[in-house]
Amino acid sequence: MNSLYRSINISKQAFHQKLDRLQSVKSEQGLLLLLIYQIREDHLPMGIRGYTTNELRTQYK
Repeated sequence: MNSLYRSINISKQAFHQKLDRLQSVKSEQGLLLLLIYQIREDHLPMGIRGYTTNELRTQYK
């Protein structure tokens, strides 16, 4: 693995810090989508973009 890090000119620490940040963002986005879906169920007339609605339907049903 060290040769891989050297070949892309990044330290192990920097790689894992970025990976941790990305995973944290993905987790937060998942929780946010879940909250949006729950709010959407309670407030059906409330408008949101169509692609978000379709994404939520397929992802959480």
